[in-house]
Parts: sequence; C-alpha cells; structure tokens
Amino acid sequence: MKRIFLMTTIAIVFAAAAYAQDGFKPNPPTKDLVSTLKASGSYKTLIIVIGRVGLDSLGLKKNSKEQITLFAPNDAAFAKLPKAQFDALMKDPTKLKNLLLLHTGKGKVSVADLLVPVGDGTSKTYKELKSLQGRVLGFECDGHTGEHHPRINAGKAMIGKGDILFDRGVIHEIDAVLMGDGSV
Repeated sequence: MKRIFLMTTIAIVFAAAAYAQDGFKPNPPTKDLVSTLKASGSYKTLIIVIGRVGLDSLGLKKNSKEQITLFAPNDAAFAKLPKAQFDALMKDPTKLKNLLLLHTGKGKVSVADLLVPVGDGTSKTYKELKSLQGRVLGFECDGHTGEHHPRINAGKAMIGKGDILFDRGVIHEIDAVLMGDGSV
C-alpha cells in the first residue's frame, strides 16, 4: 500500500513538472479597461472621465494591439481635488484628455519593474516612464524590506494596488490625481 501511494505521488510530481516545462502560460486577461475598473468598484470618477474623453485618446483603438500602463487615481484621489477645480476640469475636454494621457504610459510596466533600483545612490527606481502626454514620470521607493509602494514624481502619489491586468495592459491604483502643472 505504501509503495502504491509513493509511486502515485512520484507520478503526479513528474506530470506536474512536465506540464510546467511544456511552456504553460496562464490565460491572458479578457476584460477591457473599463470593465476591469468597474469590477474593482474604486474608480467610478475615473470611468466617468474616460467616458467623456474616449478610449481612443489612451491609444486603445479597437484594432491596435498596443499595451499601456495606467496609473489610475481612485475615487478618494479625485475627492481630494477642490470642487471648483474638479468642475472646471470636467467642463474642459482638452484638459481631461491631457489628464488621462499624463496618467498613461506606453507598454506594460509591472510593480516589480518599478522596484528595480536605478543604482545611482538614491532611492530612485525604474529610471523613468514617459507618459503619453509627454511628461516624464519618475519613480522611487524606500529601501525597507517588506511590502513596497512606489511613489511617483517625488512622492506626489503612491501606488496602492498594482498589477491589475486587463486585456491591453496593466493598471496601478494611485492615491492622488497628477496634474499637468506639477501639483496633485
């Protein structure tokens, strides 16, 4: 009986190893950006902003295979904006588009990528990422062990939940709205 159990266990281990070596790749995410944001429940305001501007402005044209990284301000981040500033922003489609482009980078960048030290003696990580709006987003993370939350542009915003995958890239939740004038 012990021999049968041992042989069965060995067979299972070898089968799992063979399956893993055979190039197992998890299924890619199938939800689009807005569906993924809706499923989270923390991005109602951002979904409204995207609805006013359109997904094409983020490089998510239907026939394109372009991947993006979205630094997504959550609802609490938008709530920090003064009401007059938010209302003015919502009335100006050009500013809304620029706001979305500022929060979006070309390519799929994971949190692990953001934590790679630059090696220049500072706390900077992942050199920089140019937003679709043309501004450079800089990243840094403190050197402590444990859970890391990279910060963007000298600490203006912190990444909370990261690596939220959708069919065309990755979303990283941030706790502040980055404004084109350098403020949050």
